Amino acid sequence: MSDLLANFFGLDELIQVIYQGFDKFVVLSSVDDSEWNIYVGLSGRNGRWWRGRWTENEFKSFFVCSLFGTVDCI
Repeated sequence: MSDLLANFFGLDELIQVIYQGFDKFVVLSSVDDSEWNIYVGLSGRNGRWWRGRWTENEFKSFFVCSLFGTVDCI
């Protein structure tokens, strides 16, 4: 696991239920050697799932390029 993704290891196997008004969301998180995955599910009759995935290069690109504005970003 890269040093950067090791910082997200505390989010591995995270399961959280979030209540927002009448809606209930389920958040699942997993971290492996190459990426951080997050799944968000809306429960109920109109339920659906969303998935996001971030790799080390995507984190570096977003944070380094956004914060420091370097021209030679990944």
